[in-house]
Amino acid sequence: MSEAAQAVDAARRVFGKKQLCEALGWSRMKLDRRLESDPIFPVVTRGTQAGGWEFDVDLVLAYLGAQPDKDDGEDDGGDAPTAPPRVQHAAEETARSRLNNAQAELAMDRLRKQRGELVEVEPLRLALADAVTVMGQGLNTLPDQLVRLLNLPESAGPIIRQEVDQLRRQLHKALRDHLVGE
Repeated sequence: MSEAAQAVDAARRVFGKKQLCEALGWSRMKLDRRLESDPIFPVVTRGTQAGGWEFDVDLVLAYLGAQPDKDDGEDDGGDAPTAPPRVQHAAEETARSRLNNAQAELAMDRLRKQRGELVEVEPLRLALADAVTVMGQGLNTLPDQLVRLLNLPESAGPIIRQEVDQLRRQLHKALRDHLVGE
């Protein structure tokens, strides 16, 4: 191997899966899922389940958008180990924001329900069905009652019944459009 190739390999930090997980703060399962779902994830050498995987940690950090500051040669004076940087992929942030938005919407729905602005659909449908049934029974008797109470001729009954039936059809259509057309 030439001296130039050896210098490049020496400058490159090559990690296995375990070391990369530690560097990223990820679990092994998370790394495996990421490798399956991301075909352009930077891998130096693909291995098997038994091992052999190699990653250039600087390329991985740059790919994930969390490139740490390069060592500028200054000694911070402390010899305590530093925690590996927590790297978060953009998809994680999107999932977290979707979860936060969904939780906020649920909280708003609960508040609107307490205020009476929202009602549950099934109990409302049952209540409307009961009301329509009672109203239908009343509408069935209305033509005969009008003929009797207003002293109208018996021939007025069928005319009134036609008008009532027309109004009933319009009511049913409007209710069906609003309840089914959700």
